[in-house]
Amino acid sequence: MLFIYILCLILVAISLIIFISNRILESENNNHPIKEEKKKPDFCILIPAKDESKVIKGPLDSIKNQTYKINMQNVYVIVEDIKDHTVNICKEYKCNYIVRKHLELKRKGYALDEAIKQIKKEYDAYFIIDADNILDKDFFKYMSKVYQKGYDIGVGYRDNKNWSSNVISACSGLVFTIANNINKRKNKTNENITITGTGFYIKGNIIKEFGGYPFHEITEDYELTLYATVHKLTTCYEERAIFYDEQPTTLKASIKQRIRWIRGYFNARVNYLPQLKEKIFDNQMNYGSVYKEIMWLRPILILALAFVIFYLAIIINQIYMLIKSTYDLSSLILGLIVIGITYLVMMFFTIYQLISERKHIKVKNSLKVKIILYNPIFLLTFIYCAIAAIVKKNITWERIEHTKINIE
Repeated sequence: MLFIYILCLILVAISLIIFISNRILESENNNHPIKEEKKKPDFCILIPAKDESKVIKGPLDSIKNQTYKINMQNVYVIVEDIKDHTVNICKEYKCNYIVRKHLELKRKGYALDEAIKQIKKEYDAYFIIDADNILDKDFFKYMSKVYQKGYDIGVGYRDNKNWSSNVISACSGLVFTIANNINKRKNKTNENITITGTGFYIKGNIIKEFGGYPFHEITEDYELTLYATVHKLTTCYEERAIFYDEQPTTLKASIKQRIRWIRGYFNARVNYLPQLKEKIFDNQMNYGSVYKEIMWLRPILILALAFVIFYLAIIINQIYMLIKSTYDLSSLILGLIVIGITYLVMMFFTIYQLISERKHIKVKNSLKVKIILYNPIFLLTFIYCAIAAIVKKNITWERIEHTKINIE
């Protein structure tokens, strides 16, 4: 057991070293916008919406009510069947709908690619919005400022549409507050922003160069993040451009979703890691972004590996002692102490999140208590999700049922 303890301590030390090196390099030679745009941009809004008639009015209403006026003819809703009731709603709102032809290609990236290739008009920027999203009234007002500063990609603040549904949806929302805070820090040092699914734009000249949307992984957003880092696209996070996204309300749905994310994360990294490693020696402008993208979740993964090894060793040791009818509780007590300390640390981290994001997280105190108690367990389920993402053979894109039209 002593060897196991030493091994785990070494892994923890490696995790801390990588984390510290990331912090040291976070301000090293990162990207800046190249050229400011003075004109008022003409935006295209793309909304993949297979069978989303229950919620599609939410984003369409929020687009109509923007302080920065959007022509509804610049909105394109992507469906898979002309008989989808979503089409009738599009006609009601006088926006465009695009019916997909290649339904064998099931991922979101393919839907966006097909839609862009069908659109005849060229736009200054293309926004990707999910069918369950609701945009704050000033979303495009602030995103237009990001565009005019010259950024290739602009990303908004991802808020939770259903904080109050239950503790699962709230804890799921907290995951994105972590992503928001990471992007806020990256913004200060001009690092490449991490794109999280929706609520972002890509400049029209880049889309034109692509000739469509070439990101087709399960997590096409992370694939785009890696592409932007490798190809030195300038990115910006605008926390005042708020959009709301619906979160799962059951642990089963949340786990299924996160397994997909993690598999997509691994797949995208397999494709882009060689390119990232080549760029690390180029002394390019965004050296810090490239280095951190190479390391990215490694500190967390190494730390998780240390915990898994530690607790597996304790379990195996306890089983061995039961078989031998011997009793040595020292390792079991040590394990319980480590569990207790880990749980308390994660509880305090959750409290910090609730305090720092109190402007956005408006829930009853009774639910806050549940969140504080449950979130450490929710975060630990990421370990199971990571193992499942590695072990499972067939992980495909699956539609998630959206039901919340309004913000809670």
